[in-house]
Amino acid sequence: MHTTTTTTTTTTTTTSTATTAAAAAAAAATTTTTTTSSTTTTTTTTTTTTTTTTTTTTTTTTTTTTTTSTATTTTTTTTTTTTTTLLLLLLLLLLLLLLLLLLLLFLLLPPPPPTTTTTLLLLLLLLLLLLLLLLLLLLLLLLLLLLLLLLLLLLLLLLLLLLLLLLLLLLLLLLLLLLLLLLLLLLLLLLLLLLLLLLLLLLLLLFHHHHHHHHHHHHHHHHHHHHHSQ
Repeated sequence: MHTTTTTTTTTTTTTSTATTAAAAAAAAATTTTTTTSSTTTTTTTTTTTTTTTTTTTTTTTTTTTTTTSTATTTTTTTTTTTTTTLLLLLLLLLLLLLLLLLLLLFLLLPPPPPTTTTTLLLLLLLLLLLLLLLLLLLLLLLLLLLLLLLLLLLLLLLLLLLLLLLLLLLLLLLLLLLLLLLLLLLLLLLLLLLLLLLLLLLLLLLFHHHHHHHHHHHHHHHHHHHHHSQ
């Protein structure tokens, strides 16, 4: 009678250990699947943010380059016009000097007999001098206007450069904001992962505790049955 009772107790203990191992394996399988799904979500979020930043930078750079190119072309045209006007002024000055020299020669030379030809020549010279003086005045006015235009264009260029700097600053600020958002997202993901890990640990603890309690109860029940058989 004593031999039969010992064999029954050993069989119950082996079955209970097998069930615990199976439950632990199942819990381990669930943990691995959850971690893989969370990692895939992080990769997708990073790719979307990078594409948006590149598009914004390209659009801003194209707009700024077009504005600067137009300003530079206008400045080059104005500079060329100013140089041509200066050359014309120099030529006119040379002509004036020649006319003045002619006048001086006329004055220095002994006065010829007063004829109609000489008086007409003098009048023509005076008229030419007046015309040259008028042309000089007009050219000077043109130069002043061109210089004013150049100054305005230079101011515009400076403003454009300032705008470029402001745009660059804005881009930097946007990039910083995006980086901060990415960091916040990463922190949130880390917190979520930590929460998931905590939940898994709690579940594992609950499973272990519940199984252990159930095993103890089962053993007690069997012992009671054994006592009844005796």
